[in-house]
Amino acid sequence: MSINISPKVLAGLIDKASFKTHGDVYEIEFGHLVTEQFPNIEKLWQVLVFPMTRRLESGAREKALRIRQGVYEELGEVASQHYSILMHLVYAHWHYAQQSFPLIENIYTHLATVCDLVESLVISWHKISLRCRGQQSRILTEWPREEFMERLGQWYDENYPDEFNNYVAKGKPISIKRPYVHDLLKEYFGTYAPRRDFAKFSNYIRPYRNAVVHDVVLMRLSTDRGILIPKLQKIGGYRRWKAVQDVADKPEIIERDFEAINSQILGAIIGLETILDRLWDYLIADVREELFSTERGVLREMLAIEFDESLETFSISVSEDTSNVELGSLTSSGVLPATTASNTEDTGGSALYLVSDEQDSG
Repeated sequence: MSINISPKVLAGLIDKASFKTHGDVYEIEFGHLVTEQFPNIEKLWQVLVFPMTRRLESGAREKALRIRQGVYEELGEVASQHYSILMHLVYAHWHYAQQSFPLIENIYTHLATVCDLVESLVISWHKISLRCRGQQSRILTEWPREEFMERLGQWYDENYPDEFNNYVAKGKPISIKRPYVHDLLKEYFGTYAPRRDFAKFSNYIRPYRNAVVHDVVLMRLSTDRGILIPKLQKIGGYRRWKAVQDVADKPEIIERDFEAINSQILGAIIGLETILDRLWDYLIADVREELFSTERGVLREMLAIEFDESLETFSISVSEDTSNVELGSLTSSGVLPATTASNTEDTGGSALYLVSDEQDSG
């Protein structure tokens, strides 16, 4: 099933769409927690997720939240990744607002998951954008022997000492993995500065998550300034209790390396959202270029959208191609406290729905 629509009408619908008016119950109720520092998460949703759902069609709201039949599965994956980024940031804000125990462990688990999902989303879109432009990734092609040996030597210089020490200390075998995530992000963003900012910040978030989730309980310092924990970039030196005890009577080091729990955590949440907002600028421009391109129509084909300049509204046509089935997603009912949004049924997210085949006739 495809949508016939003019570029002008589609652009108008996209610009008017919002979490508050077109979101699911969680986007309506909690989206503002994220969009205050990360408004571009809604703007990418407008230009990419909104057009792939039945929000473009009229009908019952619970059906409008679903992905339309004919939309390619790859785009459905991007929608699920984008929605999950939003929700994990919402969870982080919720834990902070509620001061829910254990606060540090809860929040850094969600922030690290956001970093993972951001990389997955960018790589997913990168592959789609290459397809739209008829291009191939250099990273995803086979390397000649000379390049492989060159990269092997580079890996030795950069990683072998740490890998060897890890092998001696923990008995973990040395493994050589072909570069993937970092190189694909670099291939997509090129010299775009926020990519480096994200890489740097995520390399602070993940070790902190690993320290508080996969290691001994993080030792805190009780001072007249309150309970202090290591700053985001300092966690590597304070995973052992003795390291914290050794500086407990050294105020200059405490001032340099530690800060209050709430200040540190809120800084991490806002810092990550601020960087992602700049990163999303690039994605939004790229998606919009492909969606409204007069030279290429691959993304519109993948979205089951056909442009017709003569239309002042839109029409729906049924395609005989049934190779792409309608997509759903896991429900997350009950993850957050009861919402006060006007529609309180869990009928869909971007999307989240439970409807039997007998109930769903269209």
